[in-house]
Amino acid sequence: MTDYFYRASKLDLCTMSHARYVSNRFVAVDLSAQKFDPDPIPHINKLLPGLNACAARTAMPTSSGKQKPNYSVYTGLGGIALTFLRLGLYCRDKQMEGREAECLSSDYLLLARDTALACLQAKPVSSEVSFFCGTPGHLAILCIVSHTLRDDAAANGYLSDLLQWVAPALKHSEDELLFGRAGYLYALLWVRHQLGLGGVEGLDTPDLDTPLRHVAEQIVTSGKMSAEGFGYEGWPMMWHCFESPYLGAAHGATGILTMLFHCFCLLSTRSQHLVVGTLEKLLATIHASGNLPIQLRDEHDKQVHWCHGASGLPGLAQAAEPHVSGTTRHALREAALKAGEVVWERGVILKGTGLCHGVAGNAYAFLTLYRLTGDGTHLLRARAFAELTRDTDVLRAQAEAPDRQRKVPGVPDSPCSLMEGSAGLVCFLLDANQPAKSAFPGWEL
Repeated sequence: MTDYFYRASKLDLCTMSHARYVSNRFVAVDLSAQKFDPDPIPHINKLLPGLNACAARTAMPTSSGKQKPNYSVYTGLGGIALTFLRLGLYCRDKQMEGREAECLSSDYLLLARDTALACLQAKPVSSEVSFFCGTPGHLAILCIVSHTLRDDAAANGYLSDLLQWVAPALKHSEDELLFGRAGYLYALLWVRHQLGLGGVEGLDTPDLDTPLRHVAEQIVTSGKMSAEGFGYEGWPMMWHCFESPYLGAAHGATGILTMLFHCFCLLSTRSQHLVVGTLEKLLATIHASGNLPIQLRDEHDKQVHWCHGASGLPGLAQAAEPHVSGTTRHALREAALKAGEVVWERGVILKGTGLCHGVAGNAYAFLTLYRLTGDGTHLLRARAFAELTRDTDVLRAQAEAPDRQRKVPGVPDSPCSLMEGSAGLVCFLLDANQPAKSAFPGWEL
């Protein structure tokens, strides 16, 4: 796609009718000569008062400044709780390294517990089963926080409650990560990963493999039926969200396949073949630029987000590479690396600095590529994006960008939230400082 630019302040902005990103000023720069400050604490300290206020009010500010009850992990208090958990674990790690941390681990862990518990008690009963939008997200967070605080009786209870959502997940009408069964898989996978595969002393370790297998096989069955029913030629499986065959991480095949690859060893041989075949077909749909179409039969190469676009491909590669070989493995690695180039060139997007459709979410692609390849260039790119999240010219361009999808132009609908706002930025800044432990919240393990 040809890009056209005009000069605005110090930045080049794409001026097509679908203007989406700021030109990355670091593209033509020798990153190894740059002195990026990896210490996230000074910038995080500027963001924390807003998050603390959300917890104190048990409400989330909207773009218009009103306070609104919202308990989801995606845009509500659940995401604030998860951010406090990440802060607590970060501070604990720094203290264990013998380094001073400007916050106390236990303080943030207790805040995480209290905030998640408030969500669990206040959230209206619903059938949502995903980590991002349903009660399973709160239960998973409470399980990990409680275990970290050495309250294993509480952790056991939350884990037991989380497993009660297997039946609702099997009956759910959606398969994707944000709303559906794949999101429930993530809740189970994340808890299993955090607790350790071999079990943890003092904590009951019920069978997680069986529910993971049942839900994953249901997703495979659903995808196979959909591909056959809608006549998607060459696709072993396909899924729909909002009646559309999306391909990205939040709503589509990239996110679903990633969770299925995390469960790959639990699947039947037949299902494993379907998963690998669908991956191969997905790789064949990628644009020549390296970007991923929003949905099937979409010729437009425009959005570079985590939710839609190339940014989710490195996470898929990390999950899938241990289970594929030969030309498929090579094509997967090449797709992940090329996705990184697309994000580097077009990932400073005007949507904001958040995770779902923002600069921080795109930057996680570099942290994933760093873990995948060990190439320090990707870490430097992540830290360059961290600097761009506080660049005054970038922030001004984002504030002035027209966006018909937002209720208030230039302001995320949930400006303090995990996936749209400052909470997600806090998580990214922490992870950019400890890249070997980095993980996109709600997406990576």
